[in-house]
Amino acid sequence: MSDGDEFHIGHFGHKGRQRAGATVFRGVMESGSLVPRQVGGTRSGEKSIHNFLSRPEVTPQEIIATAAQRTAKACAARRIVAAQDTTEINFKNRDRARKGLGPAGDGKTPGFFCHGMVAIDADDETLLGVVHAHIWTRPLEKAEKRRQRPIEDKESMRWLEGTAAAANVLTDAAQLIVLGDREFDIYAQFARVPSGVELIVRAAQNRNLADDDARLFSAPTDWREFGRMAIRVPPHRPGEVARIASVAVKAGRVCIARPCNSDRADAPSVTLTMVEVHEVDPPKGQKAIVWRLLTTMQVCGQPDELAAAQEIVQLYRLRWRIEQVFRAMKSDGFRLEETQIHQASRLFKLAAIAIVAAARKLARHPRIDVTDLEADLGITYTFATISYLIRRCPGVHFVWIMGADNLRSFHRWQRWRDIARLVPIAVIDRLGPSLYSAAGAAGQALAWARLPESAAKTLPQRRPPAWIYLHGLKSPLSSTALRAARALQRHK
Repeated sequence: MSDGDEFHIGHFGHKGRQRAGATVFRGVMESGSLVPRQVGGTRSGEKSIHNFLSRPEVTPQEIIATAAQRTAKACAARRIVAAQDTTEINFKNRDRARKGLGPAGDGKTPGFFCHGMVAIDADDETLLGVVHAHIWTRPLEKAEKRRQRPIEDKESMRWLEGTAAAANVLTDAAQLIVLGDREFDIYAQFARVPSGVELIVRAAQNRNLADDDARLFSAPTDWREFGRMAIRVPPHRPGEVARIASVAVKAGRVCIARPCNSDRADAPSVTLTMVEVHEVDPPKGQKAIVWRLLTTMQVCGQPDELAAAQEIVQLYRLRWRIEQVFRAMKSDGFRLEETQIHQASRLFKLAAIAIVAAARKLARHPRIDVTDLEADLGITYTFATISYLIRRCPGVHFVWIMGADNLRSFHRWQRWRDIARLVPIAVIDRLGPSLYSAAGAAGQALAWARLPESAAKTLPQRRPPAWIYLHGLKSPLSSTALRAARALQRHK
């Protein structure tokens, strides 16, 4: 596959705009930034980016659709989990000259929202790419009589649209499982689930049951326990740490009644499986955790009911991958909220590029174990993550590995000098960034602590600040080509 194909993000009705889009996306990937000057590299390059984003033919919808087509090819013949969620891009203290934006989540600060969906291999947990994204800003006026409006007129419709998009795009997947958190607990979605799609949803509403006077959350009271399993529990407030909880596992069939404010055209009831995990003997002072997962997948009557229920829990756990993508779009990666673009329409295009780039960056390497440690700990910044690991693992010699593109913008990271004082750093060369990254602000400030490549083996034992720039062969193959080769090897 050519360079142009690797960075292709749309045709936009003209070959020139197609090439410009590929150039912009390549610049974003190599610079690790969404700031036009950094992406373009020169004043002329910066101007080209602004010109590209200003073109009406360039749309967020085409950027996302192009990425979804690429993802669909990677998903063929695989069991796929499509995880979706919503994130907010808030320009608090950066709202000067922003145009066309409504209020963010606090109802005051200008901002916008992105509802995204990514595909994950259910078996090896590989992140495969973006499936869908909807980007919007809220009107200045608050909507009235929200509960009486049809779901098509509510923001909640974004969840149903995401599910429908996955069903339309991932037609060649061996199995498609769409999951979401408690915001996804929408009756209309259960009633309108597309053919060939399975759902896993964390229950938020203690709904009425159609076949008796009981409520949903009391249904498991008389169910038998299938067995026990261990799950990792993230902290709920500052100062807490993640813990391992032993939970009892139950599952059963529930028939949920249609809510009184739902569309009368939807079925009067839907029958689902509910998997409940309830913590046994929680630590003193800790509230017992309870997860209730509603799913269209079968558990009761399966040869190994405990294993079937455990799989539901493990699949739901993959929801954190979309949160990881959102963090990579923002504070932990491309820093979308720091962009100098002011116009809403251009910001939306940049956000579409950002979510595609973030997912591409996070594609799993076969020798790297991707974890949800930061999500479990409630940590946002790299300094806090490294500090936690050092406290919890005394005697371990950590080395922080970063790409050369990140070194260029390292001086903008929170407490970047303190990061350099905590652990030795290995900077990995990349095509392009090697020409300028070490000459950036951070590279110059830490030049005195740079070691020769010949000292690489001693880096873990070095007292920080200490860093090394590792050069080597850089494959011209695209990540898509590498994945295709891996898939071919797997099927031999």
